[in-house]
Amino acid sequence: MFCLFFKSSGSVLIHKVDRGKTVDHNYYIENCLKPIINEIRKQEKSARTRCMKLLHDNSRPHTHRDVVNYLTEEGIEIMPHPPFSPDLAPCDF
Repeated sequence: MFCLFFKSSGSVLIHKVDRGKTVDHNYYIENCLKPIINEIRKQEKSARTRCMKLLHDNSRPHTHRDVVNYLTEEGIEIMPHPPFSPDLAPCDF
């Protein structure tokens, strides 16, 4: 499985999840969110995370209290994702 992060200009980070690995909220923060935030900051040195928005689906690792708190602390806005809305999830094709 892969975790893919992209913005309008293309992919930013692709993270390979090892076979059999469970992606829980801690894994999502440490191996996906922290690296993507650091990568965007590196790519756009003038970018302030206070202007960043994140769209992810409503899976348990994404909606866990620790994830929401981490993103809030980083100043990242979580965009709402209505259930059963594949048109808002570009990776679901």
